[in-house]
Amino acid sequence: RTFPAVDTAPPRLRSSQDQTPPVKGISIRKSKASALHGLWVFFEPNFEGRPQFFESGSEYRYPEDWPPIASLKPTPKTFTLVQGSSISMVRTPLSAVDGNQSRPSSLDVVATCEPHDYCGLH
Repeated sequence: RTFPAVDTAPPRLRSSQDQTPPVKGISIRKSKASALHGLWVFFEPNFEGRPQFFESGSEYRYPEDWPPIASLKPTPKTFTLVQGSSISMVRTPLSAVDGNQSRPSSLDVVATCEPHDYCGLH
């Protein structure tokens, strides 16, 4: 699964679906869980299974081929707008997601930091 992803390819390479830019380097950061701002999405109820992390500061389209969301856990000082047939705000962990929100069209993940510039633009 490659979602969420940001297309960082130069514009001249974005027009061709067959061409992939070469990888010239990779950077890996190890961060404490307490330093993360975002949303953990679980495909099993009660926060079971391998979660997918969505960083705050972006709106993500939820892929149609992904399984339904079963539980959600936002990090502290983070909230999420889950947009499906209706819009709901998630501020606290949900061990079971309502069936209407288990297949959202998008997730808008927002950090509420104090002071506002402490953790960057969100």
